[in-house]
Amino acid sequence: RFAGLFSIMGCLFAQYTTEIGVALGPSNSLTDIGGWDKPRRDFIWDLKLNSTRWEIGVFGKKMLWRSDLWGAVKLAWLRIAGADSNSVYPPRYYRNLSFRTDIIELTVKVDWIYFTDYDVGRTGRYLYQLRAYWFLGTGVIYFIPRGKYNGKWYNLRLLRTEGQEKPYSPFLPFISFGPGVSFTMHKKYRFAWEFAWRIPFPFFRNADYLDDIHDRYPDPEKLPNDLARKLSNRTYERPRGTSPLGDVEYEQYGPGSPRGNPKDNDNWLSTYFSFSYVLRTRQAFYQKKYSWVVKKKKVHRIKVRYKF
Repeated sequence: RFAGLFSIMGCLFAQYTTEIGVALGPSNSLTDIGGWDKPRRDFIWDLKLNSTRWEIGVFGKKMLWRSDLWGAVKLAWLRIAGADSNSVYPPRYYRNLSFRTDIIELTVKVDWIYFTDYDVGRTGRYLYQLRAYWFLGTGVIYFIPRGKYNGKWYNLRLLRTEGQEKPYSPFLPFISFGPGVSFTMHKKYRFAWEFAWRIPFPFFRNADYLDDIHDRYPDPEKLPNDLARKLSNRTYERPRGTSPLGDVEYEQYGPGSPRGNPKDNDNWLSTYFSFSYVLRTRQAFYQKKYSWVVKKKKVHRIKVRYKF
């Protein structure tokens, strides 16, 4: 009995409380570009699957409280993209804008585990564990929107395509949330799936510029150069009668006309799979509470004096 008790307490002392891993999966976005044959729609109904790109990341997690709360830090590279050419809704189709944005993302989040099966398959050996959780986090991104012209990609932020006095900041804070599921093998190898939705803080003026589209067409004379003018208004690259749903009046794309929707900020999302290795560490809580269990006995050594 005592041997079993010591074994249990030893497991409490040395728990798998830290993990490091990698993540990979598809990413997409909700911006002023998207949709199919209608104006803007809420939630995922404005997504275009052919605009899906990717996310690659590395992360570390640490148990914060028992086994129910974990903290995580993640660094990721995402790419999102969109093009009006994917839409047949005439106002968007003839607007003819497009973008590709690379995002470097740093996230700090907390996982709340609301379900755990410690022994999947009921083997009695506790080698396979299933968990389900929700997470909430915050972080900051560094983003670079680019536009393609004559086969080359240009930094749209620096071109100030809506006539800004100075380029908007490439740094943007956000909140992140979503569900997750993980499966652990032999207490060390963890496979997980997460779906993450990101929303930028609304009081930052660059919260609607992930696609470099926010408000209205500027006066071409206020743009810094010819390249900015060509990438700011690309309507005239679309000949009349090329939309399958009808034509529009080109005058609606002139200076002061709506170029985007300033009432709705850009969102981005991804769903990714991860693999992590769980490290075994000692918990200070159990060390303090059950220190009597693993307390080592002092070994008294007999000192011998040698005479020469």
